[in-house]
Amino acid sequence: GLDCSETEKAVELMCLVPKRCNDMMNLGRLQGFEGKLAAQGKLLQQDTFYVTEQDSGGLSRPKERRVFLFEQIVIFSELLRKGSLTPGYLFKRSIKMTYLILEDNVDNDPCKFALMNRETSERFVLQSANPEIQQAWVQDISQVLDTQRDFLNALQSPIEYQRKESSSSAVMRPQTSRAPQPITRPYSSGPVGSDKTSKVTMRHPSLPPLKISTSNGNTGHEQHQPEDRYEQSKNDLGGCNGTSSMVVIKDYYALKENEICVNQGEVVQVLAINQQNMFLVYQPANDHSPAAEGWIPGNILAPLTKSTTDSSDGSIK
Repeated sequence: GLDCSETEKAVELMCLVPKRCNDMMNLGRLQGFEGKLAAQGKLLQQDTFYVTEQDSGGLSRPKERRVFLFEQIVIFSELLRKGSLTPGYLFKRSIKMTYLILEDNVDNDPCKFALMNRETSERFVLQSANPEIQQAWVQDISQVLDTQRDFLNALQSPIEYQRKESSSSAVMRPQTSRAPQPITRPYSSGPVGSDKTSKVTMRHPSLPPLKISTSNGNTGHEQHQPEDRYEQSKNDLGGCNGTSSMVVIKDYYALKENEICVNQGEVVQVLAINQQNMFLVYQPANDHSPAAEGWIPGNILAPLTKSTTDSSDGSIK
């Protein structure tokens, strides 16, 4: 009958600190990745799996891989110096979350799940050391995909989305997020099991990516590269028919070097969003300032209405 909530929080924190240290240590050993790890969002999971690759040529034999799960990408790497106290990991391939399809049930094996790349049709069956690792990965991947889908729904149908959110918050107050209950995330897995044919339950997102600070030692919101912006706005937000534009409802003055100043009434194009409700936006050039790109708080933005689009000087159509 005792209230153990504070003790549970302390235990959870004690388990989280060594996990974060282990994450940063292994991430620092990753070699050969040409992109910026800091631009891939927060590192959610990293573990060792037996991975079976499937493409047009058929199935490969299972290979031991170290897999890193970020909020924007999944990275597969090969273990170097196996058995050494200081192992290394060589980058092999990756899947962007915007092209990811999750299969959380593979042949009813509780230790298996599959990831498919919609861009290349490649499919990877991952086999973990135990069901707890599988559940932690499926939960984190599902949460990222759900968040991206909610964001796209908010852009495409802002009024309907706000109505649903208002109804949800009224029923489930004071809960303000859809995040699932935390579960213990175990460390690296060892060799397990055998390869089996898959039976799939799929998720099909076609969504814009998230942009969140990483846990590899970098803090704050990383500056978005111009080529990434053009690729995201053209490919990932291409199906939104211009509804990725939002109007500024309150002046904001930048507090960090990767933020920008915006004025009430300006129209900006949303490029990405993170879990701290910060929006990465593109601000078109106007009479007072050149074009700019940076982070601003989400609470100073509102859906773009027709009247706003017609009257705003910085409209994006």
